[in-house]
Amino acid sequence: MRKIFTSFLFFMLAVLGFQASGTAKVYTLVTDITDLAVGDKFVITNRAHTVAMGEQTNNNRAPREWNVSFSADFNTVTIDNDTVEVITLATGTKTNTYAFQVADGYLYAASSSANNLRTQSTIDDNASATISFSEGQAAIVFQGENTRNQLKYNYSSSVFSCYSTGQQLVRIYKLTGEGTIPTLESLAIGGTLTKTVYDLGNNFSRTGLTATAAYSNGESKDVTALATWTATPSQFDTDGQITVTVKAEYSGKSDEKQFTVTVNPAPKIDSLYIEGTLAKTTYYVGSEFNPAGLKVKARYTDGTTKEVTSKATWTFTPATFTATGTVTVKVVATVEEQTAESEYEVTVTDAPEVKDKTFKKISDAKDLESGAEYVILTADGNHAASVIKNKKISTVAPHDSTYALVGEVVEVPAGSVVEVYTLKLNDKNNWTIADSNGSVASNGSSSTNITNAEGEFTISFTDGNAVIAGTTAGSRIWLYLASTSVIGSYASSNATVAGYQRIALYKEVKAPSYKKGDVNGDGAVDVVDINCLVDIIMGNTDASVYEGRAYVNDDDAVDVVDINEIISIILGE
Repeated sequence: MRKIFTSFLFFMLAVLGFQASGTAKVYTLVTDITDLAVGDKFVITNRAHTVAMGEQTNNNRAPREWNVSFSADFNTVTIDNDTVEVITLATGTKTNTYAFQVADGYLYAASSSANNLRTQSTIDDNASATISFSEGQAAIVFQGENTRNQLKYNYSSSVFSCYSTGQQLVRIYKLTGEGTIPTLESLAIGGTLTKTVYDLGNNFSRTGLTATAAYSNGESKDVTALATWTATPSQFDTDGQITVTVKAEYSGKSDEKQFTVTVNPAPKIDSLYIEGTLAKTTYYVGSEFNPAGLKVKARYTDGTTKEVTSKATWTFTPATFTATGTVTVKVVATVEEQTAESEYEVTVTDAPEVKDKTFKKISDAKDLESGAEYVILTADGNHAASVIKNKKISTVAPHDSTYALVGEVVEVPAGSVVEVYTLKLNDKNNWTIADSNGSVASNGSSSTNITNAEGEFTISFTDGNAVIAGTTAGSRIWLYLASTSVIGSYASSNATVAGYQRIALYKEVKAPSYKKGDVNGDGAVDVVDINCLVDIIMGNTDASVYEGRAYVNDDDAVDVVDINEIISIILGE
């Protein structure tokens, strides 16, 4: 009965993986090729010794955390589990090359286009590698045609695979005997904190602290890099003397220590000042002062200086201009109870008489005219651009008192909130755009903002609608976003996304400065003008020579109808 029980006990111990004697395999770090010979068994680890190469996955080798005991200098390692792949060194196909035999074949570099480390049943050049060493790390390079051929460890993806560049070299540990794995008995935090003074918002740094593991055989090992560290608090949101609890954990053991650090109070604003140049210095009576171009800077108690324009509250005296002449505006900026004052002179004139205006849609870049005025509508005509508000162009819905759209003609009555934009071609062959507040700019490739600042644009047309793109990196285009009812600067890919619309340009239609029917512009309407039309109809002369005067009935075509119009004018009908 005792014999049966004893047999059963050893069977259960074997099932549970218990090693009564603590016997395990001992591996020694290989640092020179002369330490390796065909037939040697070894394991491959990452350079930090934290994981070893495990089983084959589809295209690489999985990392395996292992139950191991390293010597203090990491030159030997004792392993008591079988999750790590044990490799046998074999002879390669070329001189001074080696093959890596595993349980189901040979490792090989499997691709020139992907990072693949696979297993095959035979040895070829892609499964034959040179091995060299530097500072205890092994450079393994397979010698076949596949160019992603360096066996390395990918720290970010936690896999062993083959690469053409980058990633980390590995380490080779050769089987040299058997040994006993000592028991980890305790973990101790030591060292001295390097950083003990912080500012509000800083993260705690454990730099200077160490973690030391103590074993049952009396040995100790520095496991600072292998331990898991936590700190409470990890970030400082209050100032003063703060106690930080630091905890280190390694292989089931842990230690905690407390440290007192100093957290400085946040620097306060000591003073403010205003700098910059006003973008707009001329105004009409009734218009409001615009601080565009001015910046607010803060001097802090720690001696630093920073722009705080976005945090500033502005007041202007006067804020609205009520009389003509040279006016001195007192500008006050307030941030966190600190203020800065400055004065600026601007010129105020009577506003010109505002008249009803008519604009006609243009659908081709050739119809763009430098110096002309335009209104901007959404592609469906349901919204028109007004002024820049909150760094984007706000839009207004159609209304009898706002604007009227009839076909491709927009009527904008006096007093309308629809903005009139002036486009000019500059010496770089780019367009500048200005509204009633001054020049307009898009803010680069990462912002949807359109602001009153100096800017340049390219203008093209797609499906009859304008594509206005900033010339800064990214070439974002102006689009209308229905959910916000504003025109902003967006990636061109949004032009086909639901909820976005391209914009439409309408150019002002000016009353002709010549007598109707006076095709040649000589001040008289007579048979000479009829002859000019005949030359155009016959193809002898281009209509553009007469700068629009040939379109007598305003239908953008020159034909017999225009001749009949002139005859009626001559006859007084």
